[in-house]
Amino acid sequence: MSGDELDDLVFETMNPEPSKPIEPPKAEPKPVADLKLDPTPPKPAPKPIPKPEAVLPVSLSDIRTAMLLAEAKKWLNIKETGPNKGPEVERFQKAVDGKASCESWCAAFVMYCIFETEKQYKSRFNVDLKTWLYKTEHVLTMWNLSPKECRLTAPIPGSLIIWQHLDAAGNQTAKGHVGIVSRVIDKTFAETIEGNTSNDAVVQDDGDGVYLLKRNYKQVTGTKRVVGFLLPWKG
Repeated sequence: MSGDELDDLVFETMNPEPSKPIEPPKAEPKPVADLKLDPTPPKPAPKPIPKPEAVLPVSLSDIRTAMLLAEAKKWLNIKETGPNKGPEVERFQKAVDGKASCESWCAAFVMYCIFETEKQYKSRFNVDLKTWLYKTEHVLTMWNLSPKECRLTAPIPGSLIIWQHLDAAGNQTAKGHVGIVSRVIDKTFAETIEGNTSNDAVVQDDGDGVYLLKRNYKQVTGTKRVVGFLLPWKG
């Protein structure tokens, strides 16, 4: 071995070539499992919950009116058993003076409903409720002697509608008729609950029962003209 060959061998021994890293065997790719489709369709997104509408406060006047109309409607279609007679009729007649003497009872019916409403209001709210109307069974006396502050020129639910009787010549008389306005239909007509009347378009003050009626409050109906409306309670 020559000197040069010896030198090369020593150099290779002292400076070996770096060995190549051994690569691990590549894994065989596994088959991808078939995807299973869910037959159930996705649920729709929940709808937003709407905000509740604002509730308007109910006034004490609205409560009184509702109670009065409910009381009056309890007696719809009751009938007399004779001229101004009958168990319900006599109950109404006793409301003001404690007597039932076969008298006309349209005003007595109205006063009875008002008094019963006051009792129920006291029981429910423990508050005294007293009508400011003049307590009478005579319609035009009620109109004339009740405070002027309770008069209205147009109907509202719960108000009293007051008629005056006209004679054959169209002159005013002392006779009248009264009912409770349950609903204002328009600028001419109102729905009323009336006692001692008939189920007729003509306003009658000597009928046979309690009826729910449609009345024209702007013109004379039969022999009756509307003189105005009364609020049963102040405020």
